[in-house]
Amino acid sequence: MSEEGRYIKGGDGSHWVGCEETHWDCKIARLEKENARLQKEVEEAEVVIMEYAIQEGTTAGARDWLKKYRGWVEKELQK
Repeated sequence: MSEEGRYIKGGDGSHWVGCEETHWDCKIARLEKENARLQKEVEEAEVVIMEYAIQEGTTAGARDWLKKYRGWVEKELQK
């Protein structure tokens, strides 16, 4: 939406670096993008953990750890 130090005319008006502090729609868009990125990271981490657990023959323990990890991620995302 913006370039460093530049105003850009958008569909809803002008946008600038940091405009999400003023524009709710810009903040929502930024947070949705960040949420999608973090969800992808979580999914990738879960795959790595389960692959390691399968290799080590400890899938039951890995499932328990993943359950705790997912709970932690959910709490972090709610902040």
